[in-house]
Amino acid sequence: MSNNKWIYYVVFVFLFFTEIPLCFSQGEDHLATISRFKSESPIEDLTGNRVEELFETLDESMGTFVKMDPRGEWAIEAGRPEYPIQIMEWGRDSMISILGLVATRRLDPARHILLKWARMEYYGQIPNVIANRADWHTTYNTSDAPLWFVESLYQYIKSSGDTSILSIKVAENKTVLQTLQYIFKKYSEPGIGVQGHPETGFVYVPPVSTWMDTDYTRRQGYPIEIQALMFNAANVMSELDPGQKEQYRTVADKIEKSANELFWNEAEDTVYDILGTDAVQHPQFAVPDPSVRCNQILAVHFGLFKGDRAEKIVQSTLERLRLPGSLRSLAKPTHQYEKVSSPDGRTSWKVSIPHDHSQASWPYATFHSVFPEHAPLEEWRQAYHNGTGWVWIYPFLFTSAVKIGSLSPLEALEQMTVDLLRFTKDPYTHLEGETGGSLPEVTDGEVITSTDETGKNYLYVVPKKCRKQAFSVASALWGLEIIQNEIKAADHAPPVSLQSTQDLSAAA
Repeated sequence: MSNNKWIYYVVFVFLFFTEIPLCFSQGEDHLATISRFKSESPIEDLTGNRVEELFETLDESMGTFVKMDPRGEWAIEAGRPEYPIQIMEWGRDSMISILGLVATRRLDPARHILLKWARMEYYGQIPNVIANRADWHTTYNTSDAPLWFVESLYQYIKSSGDTSILSIKVAENKTVLQTLQYIFKKYSEPGIGVQGHPETGFVYVPPVSTWMDTDYTRRQGYPIEIQALMFNAANVMSELDPGQKEQYRTVADKIEKSANELFWNEAEDTVYDILGTDAVQHPQFAVPDPSVRCNQILAVHFGLFKGDRAEKIVQSTLERLRLPGSLRSLAKPTHQYEKVSSPDGRTSWKVSIPHDHSQASWPYATFHSVFPEHAPLEEWRQAYHNGTGWVWIYPFLFTSAVKIGSLSPLEALEQMTVDLLRFTKDPYTHLEGETGGSLPEVTDGEVITSTDETGKNYLYVVPKKCRKQAFSVASALWGLEIIQNEIKAADHAPPVSLQSTQDLSAAA
């Protein structure tokens, strides 16, 4: 047994007898995945085992987020130290984090957590927060968590083959499949709050209900990533509920057609972030927000945009949003916008490039290059989704780039590995009393130059806020899983030279 394997098993035994992580009951599937990932890594010689090192570090970190909630049920702790399981569980974070459990074959806790959240579905919604302490309240004010639930359940079934989960009763008159059907009904039909727009297939959401959940990113109307998630949900449901396949396919077709008609932003050569409205109305009369945000990459990951437009979205993300290990939540502006209203009630923009670059601005957002984590609450909220880098969405850039051929799987794996491994070695992601590094919640939006132990310079972004974040780790593991599978499918194409953060000068 290699030294790395001995280390893994020592950690395994230690964790078995502690209350903090619950890696011990993940079973043979999980351990088999560790061995499979090591044995099948196609670029070990090139990377000096860095892919293996990253996977082992993230795998260990993922296990520490899987815990029992105060009611004795499996749960995912969103992050430490900010989001302890004793206080709350976050719906969106939990759903995305299940992808990390699937990637590492922690299938038993994934199953139990999915069943718990399915039980809590209420009129097509699942909680934004489950309160585990009296001074918190369980709320149902998230528009994206139910759609991530659909995706995570689907990936669990694909990985485990456990189609029987669909017929399990999670309440007296409700199976898991019916839970999915209720969610889809909520998101495809007119109603109250989150609701569908039948003509376009789009989903309308109320303010402050997406993952960009502050008053400085209210995003009321038709956000791009919600439409991508709904497009994905319609395709997933056509497989999981084949009796109504045509209904789901019709919705998916409507969304794809409408998105290509209404979301394309010619001035920025990518998609609008949101078709904004003050109330429910036809999306063609909404105000298109030209802000270039990281949400756009999910439109490629889930296949809503294809071909030339998909390539342009990926290129926009690489050039304007990519940081070493995170994606900016908002790009630096390069244009000036003047609103133009037509007689029929539609809104467009008169766009110009200012002679003085400092005069460029977004019409509805202000770019912040630094996340001021120690500033008063309102000050850091202004920057939270307006330039701050987010780690959880970073791997979706690479899964998308590989999907459309902008990067080879080997290039993507190498670049992800170099960037993310640096976070795991940063003392910021190491907490006293815990072994191993992790991935943070956010970073600054500006690149700095740092120096490694050999004296070599590299580009970096400073990690901020939550020091160990579950869905950051989970999406990285999920991205590694997808790209590793692509490499195997490509018959281990010849390796390419490592070019990771040295290519980031354009984003800096």
